[in-house]
Amino acid sequence: MNRNFRKLTLMLVLLLFAGLIVACGDSTPTTTPATPIPVTATAVPVVATKPTTTAVIEVPTVTPTTIATTTPATTSAISTTAATTTTAAVVTPTPTRSNLLAYVENGNVYTLDTDTKEKKQVVDGTKLGASGDIALSAQGNMLAASLRGQNGVDSLYLSNLKDAPTKLVSEQPAATSDSDPEFSSDGKFLLFTRILDSNKDGKYDFKDKHELWITELGNINPRKLADGQQGAWASDSKRIVFVTDGRIPADYNYATENAVHIINNEGKNEWEPINTKKFPSDWSQSGFPFQVFPEFINSPAFVDGGKQIAFTTLGHSGLLFSLNATDGKELKLWSTNYEGGFNRVLGAPGSSLMVVEGLPATGVMDLDIFDSSKAQPKLDASTETKIGGVRAGFGATKPAWSADGKKLAYIKTGTSSSATGAVRGTLVVVTLSGQNVASWVELGSGTYSVLAWAK
Repeated sequence: MNRNFRKLTLMLVLLLFAGLIVACGDSTPTTTPATPIPVTATAVPVVATKPTTTAVIEVPTVTPTTIATTTPATTSAISTTAATTTTAAVVTPTPTRSNLLAYVENGNVYTLDTDTKEKKQVVDGTKLGASGDIALSAQGNMLAASLRGQNGVDSLYLSNLKDAPTKLVSEQPAATSDSDPEFSSDGKFLLFTRILDSNKDGKYDFKDKHELWITELGNINPRKLADGQQGAWASDSKRIVFVTDGRIPADYNYATENAVHIINNEGKNEWEPINTKKFPSDWSQSGFPFQVFPEFINSPAFVDGGKQIAFTTLGHSGLLFSLNATDGKELKLWSTNYEGGFNRVLGAPGSSLMVVEGLPATGVMDLDIFDSSKAQPKLDASTETKIGGVRAGFGATKPAWSADGKKLAYIKTGTSSSATGAVRGTLVVVTLSGQNVASWVELGSGTYSVLAWAK
C-alpha cells in the first residue's frame, strides 16, 4: 500500500513537473509578438514611396520595370532616418512659385514677382561677366546662371536669391564650358551641358563635343550622364530627354544626322526613340506637299504630362514633331516653316499645351501654341494660337511657361528681332484660357536675353 502510494505520489509529482514544463513552453509565444513591432515601424517609409511608384506607372518609360527597381535603392537609404521625416519629405513638398519670373536685362539677372511687381537684382553682370542661360527652381528658392568670363568660358553659378552667387562646380576642368542649366521639378537636381573644346580652336560651338551632366544641389556628386546636349526634364524628375551631337559635314554651319535619346537621372536605361534617318519623307496626306528631309533634331521637350516628346528640326524647312515618349511611335507633324524654321519648343507644366518659337521666312518672329493631346493635324488648316507675326505687326520671342502652365511670358519686339542674343522689347505675360489668350499685361521694357519662370 505504501509502495503504491509512493508510486502514485511519484507519478503525480512527475505529472506536475511535466505540466510546469508545458506551461513554460506555452508562455514563449506571449513574448514573440513583441519582435515584429520594430519591423512594422521600419515599414512606414516604404509606404511613403508609393507616390513615386505611382508616378512611374502613370507615365512609364520604355523600361518601367528596370526604372522602378532603381527607386527602392534610394528609399532604403532614406528609411534609415525617422519615419516622420521621410513621410514629410514626400507628402509635403515645398510648393511651386507660379508668380516668380527670372530674366536677364542688360547683362544683369533679376527676379520679378508678377503679382506684386517686386523686382530684385540677383546677379550683377558687371562683376561676374555677361550673363547667359538661367534657370529658376519650381520652388522659387534657387537660381542657376551661366556666366561668361573674359576668356569666353561659361561657368555655372548658384544663388539662393539672398546671398551672392557661388560657383556650382568648383573644379571645372580646363578647356570646358558649362551652360544650359535645368532644374528638376522636385528641386533636387540640376542638369547642364558641358562643352569640350575637342577641336582645340579656343571656341565652344556645335563643332565641339557635348556632354550631359547632372549634380545634386550643394555641388554633391557632379557626374556625366551621357554624350549629348540640350537636356530637358520630365515632370516626374526621373526621365531626361536630349539630343546627340551628330556629324559635321564640310562647309556646314550646323551638325547633321543626330538622334533623340532618353535616359533616367541615374544615367541608366538610355535608348533612342528616333533619329534623322527614321523620318518618313512623304507627308502629303497631312497637307504638306513637299518631301521631308530633317538634318538635325533640335530642342527636345516632354509635353502632354510626359506622355510625348516634342522637338524641332533643322534642314530644308523647319518642322515641329512629337512622338510617344514610351515607345517612340505615333510620330506627328504639327507645323512647318518652309524656307524658315523653328527654334525651341517648350511644354507647359501641368497641361498638354506646347509653345514653339517660329522663325518664318518673313523674318518676323512669332509664338505658336498647340494642344499636343490632339490628333495629327491637317497642315492646310490652322490648329495653333499665334502670338506675334506679320499680321499682328510685332515680333514675339523668348517664351517661358509659369509653373502652373497657365501663364506665358515672352518679349514683344518690333518686326525685326532674333531668337538668340539680347533683344530690345517689352516683357509681356499672357494668361491663357485653354489654348487661347484671355488677358495680358506689360511689365516693363528693356534689353532682354533670356527668360526663366519658376518651373
